Amino acid sequence: MNPNDPPDGGKMRRQWEAIGMSRASWYRHGKPAEKPEAKITQREMAQALNVSIRTIQRYAAERNQERREQIHKEAARLRAEGCPENELVQRVCESLNAATSRNPETLTPRQYLDLIRIRLGTVIS
Repeated sequence: MNPNDPPDGGKMRRQWEAIGMSRASWYRHGKPAEKPEAKITQREMAQALNVSIRTIQRYAAERNQERREQIHKEAARLRAEGCPENELVQRVCESLNAATSRNPETLTPRQYLDLIRIRLGTVIS
């Protein structure tokens, strides 16, 4: 038997090939059933919004700062309630995950682009 010619069913085991991904990418993305949508680069966002790349970077930095502040605020609230330090990280994560599940922020790249467009006040037809 030729090792390069698997027996029947060999292609079924190579699920990454069925969706057009490399094996490494398939594992890195958590073994998806379909190929994930391509991410939009900062340069593509800037061109689509007709703004500078630095403007996109500033927006991303603001969002990251908002997330950090939310984490610190939640940690301070839990400390005030008497949460032990060794449980703090786990409780903050659980609390923020519960809030995220009520208000999911999982956006496709195009939705993210639209969100930035709204925030920056740029309208492109």
